Amino acid sequence: MTSSAPDVTLLPDGFRRTAPPPDPARLSALRQRLSQAASRQGRAVQDGLALFRSWAEAGAMVPAVFPAAALRGGEASRRALQRFLRTLGARRTTIGELKTAPRGSPARVIGTVGGPSWKRFSHIWSKSEMTRHNVRLLVEEGHDFFLGGAPEEQVAIVRAVGGYLIGGPEGAIDTGDQVEVFGFVDHVIDSAAPLGASRPRGEPIALCLRAGDELPLIVRCLSKVGYVIES
Repeated sequence: MTSSAPDVTLLPDGFRRTAPPPDPARLSALRQRLSQAASRQGRAVQDGLALFRSWAEAGAMVPAVFPAAALRGGEASRRALQRFLRTLGARRTTIGELKTAPRGSPARVIGTVGGPSWKRFSHIWSKSEMTRHNVRLLVEEGHDFFLGGAPEEQVAIVRAVGGYLIGGPEGAIDTGDQVEVFGFVDHVIDSAAPLGASRPRGEPIALCLRAGDELPLIVRCLSKVGYVIES
């Protein structure tokens, strides 16, 4: 029997994760828990649930975020899931607005993926399947990328570690794709940041979206270069 905990390898600019697919029985129970948590709730909770295109997408990520005790049912579990969905349902904002947002505040932004010009990837973020010892595993690998807004000079760095790409196996994002990113606002020193502000000593300060201590970074592909993905 395989462990349900993901195996994560940190890369210099991201991560690689392997994990078993969601167990059908647990997926069914999670679907019921999420449905109960979202019932008769406001728009923010509903928008948070709508971030997932299928129950399988939610089932692949939510158990990795919540401890098992938080998914066993009961009022405490329902409230925890409601807080989670309400945070995911944060109002969409622009990269420009993030510049004045407090560090650590949640943000939900749509932008265009940009990769570092000096390093090429087959994909900036990808998901696939593999078989190890006759057991099927899901593999996800993500790298840091730039998220560009309008006007073009508005750019944020997306830190991949602690992140999840919503979508089934064989999903990927590449340079030029339009994505929606949920994360937490931060400002980091990064010499690769284009057009970043600087402190008096000259360190380039970059606007950043990252995973939080309790909730992950979430990336959803809205359109690939050349075509739109159905919602």
